[in-house]
Amino acid sequence: MPLAEKDDKLSEAQRKERVQQYGERALKRLRQAVQNGFKDVQHLKTDPDLAPLRSRTDFQELVAELEKKLRPD
Repeated sequence: MPLAEKDDKLSEAQRKERVQQYGERALKRLRQAVQNGFKDVQHLKTDPDLAPLRSRTDFQELVAELEKKLRPD
């Protein structure tokens, strides 16, 4: 995502579209990981590679859902 944001070979609209597409792909893969047993909430919150996703509402929702799922009753 950060590279797409800075790609001067693309128009501003194309950059925004790419960033959105890459973010959606990343979230899809993270959802799949959670469905397949990934449980490391702290990793989602601190991994520098995931920093571009943290401001996204769908990422925040995924983290909240995982935290709720892992919370003892």
